[in-house]
Amino acid sequence: MLITTSSGQGLRVISGSEYCRTLLGGHCVYEGYGSHGNNESCTIEVLQTGTLDVEYFDINTCSDGTCDCDYLEVGGKKYCGPNIADGPQGIAVTAGYTFEWVSDHNETGSGWTVCLSNLVVTSGSDYCQVSGEGNCVTSGPSDYGNNEACSIEVMEDGALFSKDSFDVVSSTNCADDALIIGNERYCGNNTGPQGVQVVAGSTFTWESDGSDTSAGWTICLNTLHVTSGNEHCQLRKGGKCVWEGFGQHKNNESCSVDVLAAGMLSVTYMDIQVCGEGTNCSCDYLEVNDQRYCGKTSAGPRDVVSTPGSSFNWHSDQNYTQGGFTICLTNDYPPITEAPTTSSPALSPTVSPSATGNSNGASSLWTANFWMSIFLTTSTVMITGF
Repeated sequence: MLITTSSGQGLRVISGSEYCRTLLGGHCVYEGYGSHGNNESCTIEVLQTGTLDVEYFDINTCSDGTCDCDYLEVGGKKYCGPNIADGPQGIAVTAGYTFEWVSDHNETGSGWTVCLSNLVVTSGSDYCQVSGEGNCVTSGPSDYGNNEACSIEVMEDGALFSKDSFDVVSSTNCADDALIIGNERYCGNNTGPQGVQVVAGSTFTWESDGSDTSAGWTICLNTLHVTSGNEHCQLRKGGKCVWEGFGQHKNNESCSVDVLAAGMLSVTYMDIQVCGEGTNCSCDYLEVNDQRYCGKTSAGPRDVVSTPGSSFNWHSDQNYTQGGFTICLTNDYPPITEAPTTSSPALSPTVSPSATGNSNGASSLWTANFWMSIFLTTSTVMITGF
């Protein structure tokens, strides 16, 4: 389904902002952490063409099995249910379109989080599908077929990286099967494209001929890239955020992260040891634009202007450890909050479900707990089920 209208960037809440909030610079919208309330309603406007990617979905179904009680309405269809696959997964939208959230006065569910992809399959959606957290496109879960063709539009500046294996039948000059980015054709069983800079509005394509086939490819658009120490720091939220891993960070960690698009760096969570008394950040620190940060979230980098080619670093020494950090490159940022004082948030390393609709279990719980870790301010987070 393609819902058409006009141009801009991201998602925004145009009514009901007391119930629905944007995250990651308008990349996502959700109805608040924890269970939603009764008698809620909000309207969300789409500001750029994209595909809706459901990160979490648990909306109460009416006793008669319909979605007339609590629902997310997109394109005239009401969505409810306990699984990601019950939501508006993979619905293509263009700028100017609006969708709505409504809850009645009865039972409530855990809520929902919906994001806008930054890659859009503009033709050949039978062969190429959006995956990951809306920032990846894949040729499919199994071997690609003959005579395939698709075109993918890039919706924001960044760099393209092949994810996992890249396995396309090799030929001279990649004349047969190829992923084509700019003037470069990619084929073979190798690492594929790595760090190819692209800008919003550009396109890349996929084509296969009528002979041999192979396993295929997955390619992702990131705005941040861990260049060293990826055993300590990992990408999160569609390549827009970096964190130092599950639970408390370890001793003697270090990583370096490149910025691939213009934006602002802000921590959404920080709990880094302060050396001795005061604000000495010489033990463990996050270093952005030559300034070292430690302490709680409110002491972290916020709205730091960053340009492509700049980088930031994480370092921990051999002594005490604490909760760690999550830092994101956005055009906006979530409210600055303090983390629980008695334990650090437990963030699961489980990869978010893909556009195939896999849901429930650890992946859904991961999403809910991720948002909890950002916004919870007063009580200890207890996360179970992993």
